[in-house]
Amino acid sequence: ELAFTRTSVQVESFGFEQGSNTSITSAIRKFAESLVNVVMVVALGQDNAAVLEEAYQRGVIRSMPQSLWILSDAARTQYLEDLSEKAMRAVSGSMRVTAT
Repeated sequence: ELAFTRTSVQVESFGFEQGSNTSITSAIRKFAESLVNVVMVVALGQDNAAVLEEAYQRGVIRSMPQSLWILSDAARTQYLEDLSEKAMRAVSGSMRVTAT
């Protein structure tokens, strides 16, 4: 956790073990209890879909209060196609940061 007192910016990390649904569930549960509304998911492969699906199921991907989800270049379309239809609609409009 980083805190910048002069600028009132707080950065929190909700890490999980790669490939572990139990660990992802635990991280999203902790995230759901926080007051964070802006998220950058840094995950590999299928973990991107697992994080987003769990976040949807816990109600932390939402429009009110608004939350912003940013996905790294590792969030390839092939993995995101595994999301449920409802989760897919919920993450629609999220950002994907790619290297060029």
